[in-house]
Amino acid sequence: MKITYDQEADVLLIVLQDTVAVDADTLDKEHYIMHYDEQNQLVAIEILQASTNVQNVGQILFEFLPITQKLKD
Repeated sequence: MKITYDQEADVLLIVLQDTVAVDADTLDKEHYIMHYDEQNQLVAIEILQASTNVQNVGQILFEFLPITQKLKD
């Protein structure tokens, strides 16, 4: 996963998978753009006007929660 914030464009981009997006949907008056690959899997989330739509956009806190149960395949 890769998270970038372009302060000049005021865009926060969260890349979930390193693959090519071929489709996109907008949510909430086009402030949030969801990008999908050929298999319709979510690959990225783009947040426009991030300084307005994300609290403390300049500070990203990563929190790793303990795994309490093994997921089944």
